[in-house]
Amino acid sequence: MGRAKAEWEELQDRGWSAPAKYVCERCVEDEFLKQVIRNGTTSRRCDYCKRRSRRAIASPVELLIPIIYET
Repeated sequence: MGRAKAEWEELQDRGWSAPAKYVCERCVEDEFLKQVIRNGTTSRRCDYCKRRSRRAIASPVELLIPIIYET
């Protein structure tokens, strides 16, 4: 089975998918989630508050969704 098909099957089993967006720590209140964002920054722009920076400040929402889902 190819990787794309395996990912598609996992998505179907889960029943949800994360948006292809980035979020900065200012857009969340939970300290644990803020730390997850700090540790995974890859984008210089937040899709939610539209803040921009010269350094990476936002992480893919995809990192947060599984944590929130499990909670």
